[in-house]
Amino acid sequence: MLQLSIYSAAISSDRMGRITRHLLSQRSFYPLYPPDESLPLDTEKLADHGQMDYTPHILIVPSDLRHFIKDVDGTVVINPERLTKGHSGGTYARIQIDLPPEFQDEIKNGSPIADYVIGEILKI
Repeated sequence: MLQLSIYSAAISSDRMGRITRHLLSQRSFYPLYPPDESLPLDTEKLADHGQMDYTPHILIVPSDLRHFIKDVDGTVVINPERLTKGHSGGTYARIQIDLPPEFQDEIKNGSPIADYVIGEILKI
C-alpha cells in the first residue's frame, strides 16, 4: 500500500504576510470583499474611498494583532499594533526612508522601496 503525505512549501506559514498580501491583491481597505450582506456598509462610498488605485510603497495597518514590519511583494507593510493597551502603554512604529536622489525616478516608476526603509517598533 502506498501512503502519501501531503505537504506544500508553497503555502506560507507567515499568517500576517498572507493577510496583507490579500489586502494588497484585493486593492480594498475593507478586508473581506465582497462584504457580508448583513453588514451596514455604504458600498458606494467604499467604491469611492475604500479602494486602492495603485499598490502603495508603504502601507500602515494598525490592529490588535502582533506588531510587525514586513516587505510584502515590494510594499513595506507596518502594523504598529496599538499605542495604548488598557491602562498601559502599547507600541508605535518609527520609520526612516533613506532614498538616494538618483533612485527617486525609479521609485516613482514602481520599483520597490523596501531596500531604502529602516523601521523599528518601539514600546511606550
